[in-house]
Amino acid sequence: MALAALNKRFEDLFRSSHLITTEQLARATGEAEQNNEYLHQMVVDMRFAEASQVFELAQQEWGIETIDVLSDELASLDTDFVKRVFPEAMAFRIQSLPLNQTEDALFVAMVDPFDVFIRNEIRVRLHSRYKVKPYLAFPKDIEKKLDEVYERTNVEALDSVFDDLGEEEAAEMQTLDAIEDGDEEIDLETIALEQAQQSFVIGMVTKLIFQAVREGASDIHIEPFPRQTVLRYRIDGDLQERPMPSHTWHNALISRIKIMSGMDIAERRMPQDGRYAFKLGNKKYELRISIIPTVFKKESIVMRILDKGSITLPLPELGFSSRNLDLFEEAIHKPYGLILVCGPTGSGKSTTLFAALNAINLPEKKILTVENPVEYNLPGIVQVQTQEKIDPPLTFATALRAFLRQDPDVIMVGEMRDLETAGIGVQAALTGHLVFSTIHTNDASSSIIRLSNLGVDPFLIGDALLLVIAQRLPRTLCKDCKTPVDPTDEQMEVFESYDIDTTNIQLNEAKGCDNCNGKGLKGRMAIHEVMSMSNDLREVISGNVTGHQVLQAALKNGMRTLRQDGLEKVVKGLTAMEEIMSITQDV
Repeated sequence: MALAALNKRFEDLFRSSHLITTEQLARATGEAEQNNEYLHQMVVDMRFAEASQVFELAQQEWGIETIDVLSDELASLDTDFVKRVFPEAMAFRIQSLPLNQTEDALFVAMVDPFDVFIRNEIRVRLHSRYKVKPYLAFPKDIEKKLDEVYERTNVEALDSVFDDLGEEEAAEMQTLDAIEDGDEEIDLETIALEQAQQSFVIGMVTKLIFQAVREGASDIHIEPFPRQTVLRYRIDGDLQERPMPSHTWHNALISRIKIMSGMDIAERRMPQDGRYAFKLGNKKYELRISIIPTVFKKESIVMRILDKGSITLPLPELGFSSRNLDLFEEAIHKPYGLILVCGPTGSGKSTTLFAALNAINLPEKKILTVENPVEYNLPGIVQVQTQEKIDPPLTFATALRAFLRQDPDVIMVGEMRDLETAGIGVQAALTGHLVFSTIHTNDASSSIIRLSNLGVDPFLIGDALLLVIAQRLPRTLCKDCKTPVDPTDEQMEVFESYDIDTTNIQLNEAKGCDNCNGKGLKGRMAIHEVMSMSNDLREVISGNVTGHQVLQAALKNGMRTLRQDGLEKVVKGLTAMEEIMSITQDV
């Protein structure tokens, strides 16, 4: 019996018995649905009732046996017997614990004693020689007892979820896939829901997410192909493939993720977006989920992992050089003007912007943001998400016009992508507002040309602009295997050609180890190119100039390029010269 069905049984039982109040039942039901948990476990976890009271009620109303598997009576449970009856992976998958047996019966503690499918599976496992006598037990108690019996840690439990994909189960899933792809009229939503709520599917999704966070991945990719499902994690900017269970589980995995993120599990022809927040240890995360249909009649999914703690980083921890940090802090404390952050997708622009907003987020300032989508919730800041599908659509430009009637001090617009948005943003900066935004250019000087190409008057750009930051996220040397080395003559020539101070050079190299998968690089840091406006630079911008002319004027004004900033970090032993040269351009 599916989780939803058992929860409905308990909901009716609690409502008719008055063991808990109507308000408590509503709260527990809501929490159980949101977290995909068992209702009777949630009622006890929320301290609305004691476990013994729930057991007594179930015995009276349903006539079933109950058992506390963590009681002293089961302290001496024969673990060899448990392991002999149920393989480890099976026990965790069906959430059941064998207790003892007689000549004709096996007594089993179960999360759902009404689940005839699991009881039949147990009988098949025992070649139908025994009747299954079920006892109701609490899910967390069974899990804890199984951990004790099989001597497993939580990580090991998650890691072994994939081990229980037998041939019979794979064949069963293939049959379901064939039915879904055929012309027979069936309730696809019901099938998808039942598959997605099986404990082993829930375990698989949990494992995928847990492993991705543990490895420091920024994105999880689950991609369908004719005879396989490919799992890849984006780690330090690169996609790395990981083992994946049989592709026959693909639709069940996708359905489970849809349920988690509030999507329509029956819709498989249109793209969908969703979100899912979770906590791991003391850290909060959020998944931003995108699903698209493919030609293989299965859906491809990407889950971006957002670390909710990253936005609280103080500016000094973002990797700015002392000069660049001084320029940035000076600009964000100005009363008005335009500050732009540029770089490709995934270069940390949002982190930089939100760190700046946090630095100036004071009670006396009214701060408004318009984003697509809203990635982080910022306390004390009013945030708006664009809505392109409504009529009329809520665009960046529409929101910006409305913001100007909200008496703001600071405005952040997610991206300047068209003339209307850029024009309003520039005008807002010229009329007493501090405006932050991003723009997709490769370097700081190109942002001027980009705004001009959008149709913004160069004279207005020069007057409004305070600062432009370009940034990248190169990989850092692995801390476990990096060792000091002497620079070669060729390296010293490169440093000299880019005017890098090598007085206190501390060059390192890393040959690779288990911690970095033999790459020698693990983790990332930021490098920056900060173009601060001066009167001379404004004068240059106001004319009809090229990007090269803007760059030369910025260099004359003291700007250090991305490559120079990166090479300065090479000299400090933080990253490799090859890494910096590969992601930056010569100027």
